[in-house]
Amino acid sequence: MARRQRSQPAATPPPIAPRRPFVGEFVLWGCCGYMVLALCGFALLRTAAATRSGNELSADRALFMAVNAATLTGFQTTIRPSDLDLAGQWALLGLMCAAALLTLLVGGAAARRILRLDFTDRHVAAAAAAFCFGGITIGSALLGASGQPILAALMQSAAALGNCGIVAGDLPGYATWESLLVLLPLVVLGGLGLPVAMQLFFLCWKHQPLTHHGRTTLAMSAGVYVAGTSLILLLQWASATPGTLVDHAALASASALNSRSAGLPFGELAALARPAQWVVLLLMVIGAGSAGTGGGLKVTAIYELFRGALRAYRGLAPTRTFAIAAAWAGTYAAIAAGVLALLLLMQPEMRDDRLLFLAISAVSNVGLSHDTVQIVGGGLNVLVAAMLLGRIAPLLVMLWMLNRVEDADVVVA
Repeated sequence: MARRQRSQPAATPPPIAPRRPFVGEFVLWGCCGYMVLALCGFALLRTAAATRSGNELSADRALFMAVNAATLTGFQTTIRPSDLDLAGQWALLGLMCAAALLTLLVGGAAARRILRLDFTDRHVAAAAAAFCFGGITIGSALLGASGQPILAALMQSAAALGNCGIVAGDLPGYATWESLLVLLPLVVLGGLGLPVAMQLFFLCWKHQPLTHHGRTTLAMSAGVYVAGTSLILLLQWASATPGTLVDHAALASASALNSRSAGLPFGELAALARPAQWVVLLLMVIGAGSAGTGGGLKVTAIYELFRGALRAYRGLAPTRTFAIAAAWAGTYAAIAAGVLALLLLMQPEMRDDRLLFLAISAVSNVGLSHDTVQIVGGGLNVLVAAMLLGRIAPLLVMLWMLNRVEDADVVVA
């Protein structure tokens, strides 16, 4: 009688790796969100209700102004917000608020997953809304108490928190209490990024320690500020520019903060000596913190590049985070070089150093320039593309980190 064969248990299929939520869709939709905001702003600014009779915006000017607000860049143009009708000024304010909220929401949610933080998407959404509208409300209340009209106070607070240079009304000087206690602190908060702001909140509320990303962002931001202020002060003093030491110190401090990357039109750029302006250019490249309203390379990217170089010097293998940071730095340099080349081709009458300043300011979403932007035609469209790339490219780098890095301790874009 044939021996019965023992039935073998069915092989267990390999477990299917769970699909990581929010890996790409929300980030990509966020990139599209800037396009939608720019198109909505363009349509609003082209209406008769947004402009005053005889001061209508051309199509290229309306597009530039819309992208200028939607990307939180804030270049100063020949048409100021106060030159628009009331509906146009409210449209610019709405664009800045929506862009700041979109930036904080998408960047914060992506950074939460990259860093594996103990927050939920609801926490991020609530924090982004509270951070954005709470900061604008408190800032505008303080500015309104100093005599600013309500719309001007709202726009100045939104510009400071959003690291955008579009303001209405008379902006206080960089050495006044309004700037020192309201505008510049809002600039710093917006530049730190939503994850760091949330960690600081939980540090004070529940005594939760900061992550490596939070400590690095705070330390690098403070270090860059101190180094930038000291270098600008030294160059101002060495250049024998008029003013006392206190005046030079106030100017250097405001320039070191404003160039990373608020670009508020304090007018301090004209007061800086020529060597100090190159320090401002370098600070614009460095930028602010990740997942915030600031632009530039980001201080954490600079940190990771130095850390990776130190690892290589010690004979250690580079990390994937370092490779992404290096690729992001190379991409930034390529975009800036391309923008500069196109501007040199289309604006041969402008000085090369001024065009370099414009190119870096656009790609870093700073909005600082020596004069109001009077470029027309193709050169204006180049700046529009540069501002959009400067805002969208960091989100794509964060998407890259989401998909490729499992053990990141800093976000490099």
